[in-house]
Amino acid sequence: MGPISTLEILVAESAKGNTLVFKDLYDRLADRIFSYVRSRSRSREDALDIMQEVFVDFWKSLGTFKYVSEPKLYGFLYAIAIGRISKHYRSSRPQTSIEDVEDVLADNSDIAFAAEASRAAESLRRLGDTDQKIISLRYYSGMQFTEIAEVLGKNESTVKVRHHRAINKLQRIFHHG
Repeated sequence: MGPISTLEILVAESAKGNTLVFKDLYDRLADRIFSYVRSRSRSREDALDIMQEVFVDFWKSLGTFKYVSEPKLYGFLYAIAIGRISKHYRSSRPQTSIEDVEDVLADNSDIAFAAEASRAAESLRRLGDTDQKIISLRYYSGMQFTEIAEVLGKNESTVKVRHHRAINKLQRIFHHG
């Protein structure tokens, strides 16, 4: 058994009802989770609402949650996020909003770049839901295949194969429409 991690201590203290420690835990975890939630939501406002629900659910689950490792902690949070995103949108798929395009334009004044970013987002939406999740978790959240497999409840080799096929499909869609 390895040394106790900072996250493990923060989870244990948060489970005791310490809201100040939970805020620190939130600060350490939120960016990575938000990147994923934002990649799967229609707007920044939706993403912020969903994030709030994710961490409320996490807070409520701390009495029964058992910290095992950092990847398992993130896997647990991503599982909550996936459920919350689904509940928020029911069966509809995320779409690029005008706000998203404006964000890209504000970040990069190159119109050609903005047009390519919009095409890339449209291409991603043409993938199946599981493939969208794999791409989002890999590239928006920077997760390793083992972590993605944990979150999605799939075998790591299955995730790798689906990732490879999704990338190939994205390339075909992006280049050939």
